[in-house]
Amino acid sequence: MQQSSRHTDLPPATALWSAFASTGLGLLLWLGIGTALLLTRGGLLGNLLAWQKLTILTGIVTTLLGTPLILSRALQPAWRPRMLIGTLITLLIGVALWVMLTRQAPTDAGVLSVSGAALCIAATLSVLCLAASFPVAEERASLLAPLLLCSALLSGAAVLFALLSLKWPGYHLAAAPGPSLMLLAAMNGALLLLWWNSRGGLSPIWEQRWRWFVLELSLLMPILLIGLSFYWPQLSHIGWTLIAISIFAGTCIEHYRLMTEAD
Repeated sequence: MQQSSRHTDLPPATALWSAFASTGLGLLLWLGIGTALLLTRGGLLGNLLAWQKLTILTGIVTTLLGTPLILSRALQPAWRPRMLIGTLITLLIGVALWVMLTRQAPTDAGVLSVSGAALCIAATLSVLCLAASFPVAEERASLLAPLLLCSALLSGAAVLFALLSLKWPGYHLAAAPGPSLMLLAAMNGALLLLWWNSRGGLSPIWEQRWRWFVLELSLLMPILLIGLSFYWPQLSHIGWTLIAISIFAGTCIEHYRLMTEAD
């Protein structure tokens, strides 16, 4: 990754595209893992087939909403072709998997498992290409890849659990994924603090309100809503939707600052 000048006049839509791409790729990454794992346990796939098809379609559409980012000047030109190729391959595998799941004639479980693994790998590489495309100084590049990968996993998991909550036949089950998301949110928060520390220390966190907004939206608000869903299980379905929106908003702010802040 090479150092590049940042653009301070990027339109806000650029951050929206970046957040859509990150969330969509993260969702497809989780679906790739889930497809391979569910097929190793007989009977689970059939019970979740309708949800799985809806989730893959959601991941494809969300990733497509982020494709204008590849053509924008926010990314380093040298990495745009790789980002484009990685995204196209991920989308093609996702579409192929969705077609196999919607066919009336059952597809061989081995083919589905391999397709799920390929989707996971392609989505991961696409997120790493996205991280490499950001105009970040060389000495901080090693921190950006794990940060954006964790961010994609967090936002993708939030959407995944929001869709899954619609399938669970009970409020208590809908709240069950809460601890897993809290762990991801804590990891993402720790990586954010490490990133900000690499940019001159943590003391400016008290002065730069946007950093507080990011932590509140991607860490504190999800934890609060998950806690409420355990205390009031009836709010689980609404709570997961609010969690997904909150994390997505935090991702938008963070990505915009990554693109526009001067090194």
